[in-house]
Amino acid sequence: MAHEGIVHPLLKGEAERHEATQKLYREHASMKIHPFEVEAAIHQEQGWCEGVRALRSEIEPHAREGEEAEFPRLRELLDEARRAQPDRKICQEEALVV
Repeated sequence: MAHEGIVHPLLKGEAERHEATQKLYREHASMKIHPFEVEAAIHQEQGWCEGVRALRSEIEPHAREGEEAEFPRLRELLDEARRAQPDRKICQEEALVV
């Protein structure tokens, strides 16, 4: 949620990465479906391992792309003061989840 509400808008606006941002939103939407499918499979006691594998296969390249390409590009564009604000907001969002 923090990425969708904080990082993705910055990528779209500051980094002018409109298409990349749309791709990230689509990937997040797809990843949100898998936990529900896994939960349903667990209750039916079948196929949940495949659901976990599918989720992992989506998360890993998505996270790698963000960490290796998009986030470094965004960090380069934002000065130190402007980088601190999203970092704080992300920490606040993560604290709400935990």
